[in-house]
Amino acid sequence: MTLRFLPLLLFPAIVFAADQTKLDATEAMFTVMAAANAAGYDAGLNSSPEIRTKVRDAVLAANPPVLRELKAWYYDNPAHDKTADLSRFISLGISVADPPDFVWTKRENDIAPDVRDMDNFRILLPRFYEQAHIEDLWQKFQPLVEETLARYQEPIARTVLEANAYLRNPTYGFLGRQFSVLVDFLGAPNQVQTRSYGDDFFVVLTPSADLHVSDIRHAYFRYLLDPLAIKYGMQLREKESLLDIAEGAPLLREPYRSQFDLLASECLIKAIESRMLKNPSLVNAALREGYILTPFFEEQLKVYEKQQDSMKLFFPVMIQALSVRREIKRLEDVQFAKEPLEPDKPKVAVAPAEPVLSQSAKTVAEADDYYKKRDLDNAAHLYQTALEQPGTPEDHAKAYFGIAHVALMQKDPEKADLMFRKTLESSPDADRRAWSCYYLGALSDAAEEREEAVKWYQKAIAVEGAPAAAVKSARSALEKPPQAVK
Repeated sequence: MTLRFLPLLLFPAIVFAADQTKLDATEAMFTVMAAANAAGYDAGLNSSPEIRTKVRDAVLAANPPVLRELKAWYYDNPAHDKTADLSRFISLGISVADPPDFVWTKRENDIAPDVRDMDNFRILLPRFYEQAHIEDLWQKFQPLVEETLARYQEPIARTVLEANAYLRNPTYGFLGRQFSVLVDFLGAPNQVQTRSYGDDFFVVLTPSADLHVSDIRHAYFRYLLDPLAIKYGMQLREKESLLDIAEGAPLLREPYRSQFDLLASECLIKAIESRMLKNPSLVNAALREGYILTPFFEEQLKVYEKQQDSMKLFFPVMIQALSVRREIKRLEDVQFAKEPLEPDKPKVAVAPAEPVLSQSAKTVAEADDYYKKRDLDNAAHLYQTALEQPGTPEDHAKAYFGIAHVALMQKDPEKADLMFRKTLESSPDADRRAWSCYYLGALSDAAEEREEAVKWYQKAIAVEGAPAAAVKSARSALEKPPQAVK
């Protein structure tokens, strides 16, 4: 694999060009973490390398006027724990552009939920950058930055090469996506955090003697395989009753407890790692932790290795071969572990996976914004556009639901009735299913069809996972005389 070097501000980022894989350290992340340290973040300070202390001392000596506002924000917005404290600043460092402006790198609708509430901290960064002389500090520590990146270069290049060789060029067809390994020098040491934001996947590492190559390899497999699991989500959904078994595993974390496509992807990754490392015991360890499909995928990989197709082509073959009945039989005697099987392994903080949004889902989100502003014409146009774009049935259900609400606002009950019914036909989530049933009941009441209305209210109440507000509204409607929809 050949490497090419692209200029990035003051030093080169290392790009593994063929795979859109990048190793980097950014001035934006450096500034965000310097500001976090100045504001009050001090987790792991006593065991951190010297650079962190020197940056903190330099900022303190500069005594930037904005420091009071940074500390006030930190005091008013406490994190749940030390991991969450670091996590939110890392997310912010990924989500803003380089200085001097630190603007969001994505549209407001596409900003990750865990940093959307940090805008008041973000807008302080330009003043902090200038007043604390961060540019000078960034230049001062460039030799250390370059030396650290050089340590990672060969191991990551080898890891990417081996992963792609096993999966047989799986990146073809996923153009425009990028996998980045970022090094943060100012966070608590020995941390590994991953993020998946739309088409971009990040692994962020803090100072450590261990290069965490195994964690990087695992994250790289997620970057390559999660899109396949999402692409074939409909086929996987037919097997998701197996989640009932996985939920009995105490060690299984979110999102794998509730999202079957991501659980399947993670099980496949663990099976691949077992095959690549020639360590069959990893399969049983993964199974006991709740990754219930690992034995199935390990069997399928033996078949995969003897044929010529890439994983991109073989993946749907495996899903077709997945039998719920056989897996239930296989798993009936499994004893899930109650304690971590590898207590000495560094914990990896895994952020909730951001779904890869379809074009339809993105358009629905934009339409929702117009609806909130009561710009009904633009909202209706975009909801209709979303129905004509590629997306999942759930994405289209959201579009139908939006059109129905616009119709209600425009006092068009016939269209609203039709669109709520379309919503129910398009695999809506529990919220939209329950509310659609409620509104169909209310529309029936308005048409003086009480018997029909009662059926819809009862259906709303019966929706599994229905929001409390929808259930309350439906029960209230059952108890009161028929009323027209307002």
